Amino acid sequence: MSIEPMLLATAPAPFSDSRFEPKIDGHRLIFSQQNGVVRLYTPHNNDCSRQYPEIANAIFPHDIVLNGEIACVDPATGNSDFKAVMTRIQAKKTDKITALAGTLPSTFVNFDVLQYNGYFTDRRQRKRTPDSLSR
Repeated sequence: MSIEPMLLATAPAPFSDSRFEPKIDGHRLIFSQQNGVVRLYTPHNNDCSRQYPEIANAIFPHDIVLNGEIACVDPATGNSDFKAVMTRIQAKKTDKITALAGTLPSTFVNFDVLQYNGYFTDRRQRKRTPDSLSR
């Protein structure tokens, strides 16, 4: 995968088109769907699609590349649980991964649409939702 996730950075000053995103205690990933095949990549280009089958089974109508973060949300509090995410990413055995998908389900929080239907998006388009890009 040649697209790297954008990591947090401190800006020297506010700018006019700034957007604020929530702090997610999760794991930064690139979601890439090409020809109906979904892959999830870490910032170090490691494929971790296997660890998140509930995300890897999400299919969009067109090829798409998203920059976002995997989070496990505690249903009782609504807060993201970083320890749960680490448990998920460290699981290696298929039966363990399947069990964790049921007990510690993950959510992909999208920050940017990097590519849609074969076209790279420009900076203004990146914050649009995938379904609004086709309009």
